[in-house]
Amino acid sequence: MNNIEVSVSVEGERARLNQLYQEACPHFKKVEGRPPLKPLDDITGLIGDPPEGEQVICYTIYADTMIAGYAWLLEKPTSYYYILHFYIGNHFKRKGIGKAAVLAFDRIYRAKGISRSELLVSGANYLGLVFWVSLGYNTIIQIEEPEKWQTTSVEIELARNF
Repeated sequence: MNNIEVSVSVEGERARLNQLYQEACPHFKKVEGRPPLKPLDDITGLIGDPPEGEQVICYTIYADTMIAGYAWLLEKPTSYYYILHFYIGNHFKRKGIGKAAVLAFDRIYRAKGISRSELLVSGANYLGLVFWVSLGYNTIIQIEEPEKWQTTSVEIELARNF
């Protein structure tokens, strides 16, 4: 897998993205106690309406010409981008695709004058924690109680500058 790209998700990708969502559900139910964000759906009912000037975007992650994953990002213009959800399909894991996708997001947002990224990861998601820390997400912003996000584990909000 040499060519990793990210692009705003489109309706024609829905079937494959929904397959990835179904694949992701058991993992996220295990580590968070809830399903992940579904691609291309209206997620404002789950996360609330973004404040004025901010937008929530679903991205498709491609490895060569194959859809390898998806991500939901909240863009906070001139401040940072926030990774609401990130998933790479099982067949594509441990091949550098996740890291390359995050670096692609960094390039997109650096061009917009943004040089910071934040995310929330479940304390029970060991593999996720290892992945995010390896990418430099080592600043802890806060630690949330499970009740706040209705999860089965504490949630750790991490940040990094790029």
